Amino acid sequence: MGSEDVPGGYPAELHAMFLHLMELFDLSVQIPPSDKNQAPSHILIPSRLSYDKPHDMPVVDEDVPTIELHYRFKDKFIPPDLMGRLIARTYRFSISKHWQESVALKLKRHQTLMTFDRDDSSLRLVAWGPQPKNFFELLRNTIETILGTFQGLKVQRTMHCYCHHITHEEPCQEMYPWKKLQNHRVKRRFQIECPDSLENVDILTILTGHPLDDKSMLKQLADELHALETGQNQILGGQSQILAGQQLQAERLQQQTELMIRGFTRQWNLLMKQIQVECPNTFILMPNSNLTGFENLSGFMSNLNPKNWFSHTYNLHLLCQHPACPHQIDGDAGYEIRQPKAWWQKVSPWLQHGITFLRYVTPLAGVVNFSAENMENLTSSLELMEQICEYLPPTDEHDMPHANRHAQELDSAALRTFHALLEQIDPQRRWANLHKTVTNVSNFCTTPSP
Repeated sequence: MGSEDVPGGYPAELHAMFLHLMELFDLSVQIPPSDKNQAPSHILIPSRLSYDKPHDMPVVDEDVPTIELHYRFKDKFIPPDLMGRLIARTYRFSISKHWQESVALKLKRHQTLMTFDRDDSSLRLVAWGPQPKNFFELLRNTIETILGTFQGLKVQRTMHCYCHHITHEEPCQEMYPWKKLQNHRVKRRFQIECPDSLENVDILTILTGHPLDDKSMLKQLADELHALETGQNQILGGQSQILAGQQLQAERLQQQTELMIRGFTRQWNLLMKQIQVECPNTFILMPNSNLTGFENLSGFMSNLNPKNWFSHTYNLHLLCQHPACPHQIDGDAGYEIRQPKAWWQKVSPWLQHGITFLRYVTPLAGVVNFSAENMENLTSSLELMEQICEYLPPTDEHDMPHANRHAQELDSAALRTFHALLEQIDPQRRWANLHKTVTNVSNFCTTPSP
């Protein structure tokens, strides 16, 4: 940075500002200290990394599920400092294996390699592990975000054929356009013929590393984990093998659930952007024990009258949307709400989204060590919200030939109604100390009070 004693150096009081600017433009990244109580004292500047490849870079393990995506830049235009920006943005997953043209990253049992080939004007992203789709999508979104800053950039995205796993011959060199594979998936055409070997190749295996769609995979993992837990209670011997199997399945379940939650959050943030509102949009509902006279949900639910359920006062608790661990904020008292039936009817489409969200969060809660209170509140709120939606009349959809567009209009109206409620009950926008944290999906995450 220079000093005041060096000609052309900057005053010391400006160093922090310049470091912040360098981080803002992905020119550097702070290296976390080994002692979390200490402030960072070192930074990594990717553009100053060695041009020599480290001798111990990880090697792709093709014996586990693997996903591989290639970006080829047309017209030989290479986005400036692409690899450096990727290294800076993904440093939280770093295993200190990086050089000018490649970086190795790790997330628990999952690994990735991002490799830049200047001669071929291409970038390769490959991820492998028990459930690699979540880590792969996180990094793919990071790449797409950076590429999106270059207007008019022409990029060809392709994925490798894996028919050699079927024929047991040399690795197939056939490449499928990524967009074509996605279109096949949307139209539920799950096989494509390799023009070289003429073998039928499973599209979901190419896209996700597994031959199941996201929801089916999540159900399978939850069932397998439950079976392992049951087996542990029934079998006295072989505890270490059972424990290892539980840990592996728990990791796969967590990664798949995180992928689904990230998809929900990205979709909802896009909707907020379209209707120009911004607020936390996931929550749980609990009966207000002080006003209802019932200390637990079971007592409240058993006495809930379908004719006057909306006359009760409920506590609304906003959730942190961090994909790896969505949770209720510790110490949050929530907001007391009591709304007429017409309000509940209008906000019901968003209640349905909240129910779907909680259905995916609940199995994750048992994997990431939620507190007992958090776990109980999640399951209780899910039961309450499902009951409320049952009491509400179905949304009127007649005279609406375009069902998808109508559903989006209902979602938009419901989110505006929910946003208006938050503005009314919390005009200071404290929002349980939730602040927008810019991640790959711009989640609302907890931020410590200043």
